[in-house]
Amino acid sequence: MPFESRKGDGQVRITAYRLKADVFPQVILLGGTATVMAQLSTIADNMPYSNGLIEFSIVSGDAELIGENKVWTNSSGSTTINLKAGTSTGMVTVQIKYREYDIKTVHIRIVSNVPLIIPGKHGFIKHGEVIVKPIAPVSLVNEEGFGIRYRIDDGTWTTYTDPFSVGTYGVHTLYYACMDESGNLGPIMSSPLFVVSALLGAVINFPNPFSPDADGFTTIEYHLDSPMDVEIQIYNLFGELVRNMDQSSNVAGAQQVRWDGRNGYGDMVGNGGYICVVRVKGQEKGMKRKILVVK
Repeated sequence: MPFESRKGDGQVRITAYRLKADVFPQVILLGGTATVMAQLSTIADNMPYSNGLIEFSIVSGDAELIGENKVWTNSSGSTTINLKAGTSTGMVTVQIKYREYDIKTVHIRIVSNVPLIIPGKHGFIKHGEVIVKPIAPVSLVNEEGFGIRYRIDDGTWTTYTDPFSVGTYGVHTLYYACMDESGNLGPIMSSPLFVVSALLGAVINFPNPFSPDADGFTTIEYHLDSPMDVEIQIYNLFGELVRNMDQSSNVAGAQQVRWDGRNGYGDMVGNGGYICVVRVKGQEKGMKRKILVVK
């Protein structure tokens, strides 16, 4: 509580001041910003005090102040300074000081929060890939209660409010990030999003890339809603058929077949990319998966 003495009319007046401090928001994302606020007023009549020089400083934590750290109060007795979070999570402590007598501190927590993807009914996540049906909603949640922004492929960024569906069959990319109260985006994440028909689920394989010599084979996996016959074909990048593998399934659920990297003649294929197409027999369209062979 600093005091000032003022002379006038033969009298000496002692004025005491009160410093208040706050910060918004109190939780920010890596690289995000927060605003530290200071308010200076007289104690006797609680009137704003202008022309008070407020000094801001970082006491601890990974952050930096933007601009000059000494700022005069305005006619309403207030002033602000912005703070930018660094690359490390944790608590940041900021000291706000008026002269040597009145010192306040505020705290900002820096977090690195990533939304979680929750597939809708009959959807699932495997090997980091999201598989959903066209009508199944996809939900995005996070533990800190931040807002979430997302986009699909090259679409526009949208603020997440309710579960959404992707009605177009095929392979998409879902981009998503948390957004704090100041509108700062956290790390932008991406996940493959497979939208599959009601009968045949998305195709994945592991390992990918794979080495026939070191790994022996790659496992091609897909999902059936009901028993049916399936054909699996491997093409090179010129569209030429390399291997045809028919498979019959008597049960619904996850199905697996191994490819050892050989063509239909039993010869080992060369290095490079290959396209695996899995389709229900009698259907023209199927699900595709690019497989990389390395030796």
